[in-house]
Amino acid sequence: MPLNYNCDLPLAGHMSDSDVHLIYEFYGFRADPLTRRLFSGSEHLSLTPKAFDTLLELIANRGQIVSKSDLINAVWAETAVEENNLTQQIAALRRAFGERAIDHRFIVSVPGRGYSFVAPVVEVEV
Repeated sequence: MPLNYNCDLPLAGHMSDSDVHLIYEFYGFRADPLTRRLFSGSEHLSLTPKAFDTLLELIANRGQIVSKSDLINAVWAETAVEENNLTQQIAALRRAFGERAIDHRFIVSVPGRGYSFVAPVVEVEV
């Protein structure tokens, strides 16, 4: 059987651009979208899939106000849910961060408008 030398595999020790992904770091936390895990230092913090999706949406729009309806549409796409579902995910994120609603270190509630992720984020390629 002939060998195919025209394969698209990277050379040993080299990664292709598609092998690189971003991890988001902020105040000692790390969010890894590929593994869908949140860490505080080396400790894995348990989040529901919807809480993690909410976090990623907020990080993607960091520094901006994301309306509640935009968050709901992004996280629950084709599912009709109540605003309370979003409120529960925001509360879960704040618990994971050890943040109270009045702290404003990570997530700021903007009354009547939505939420904003305000922590400085460093994107790390891995």
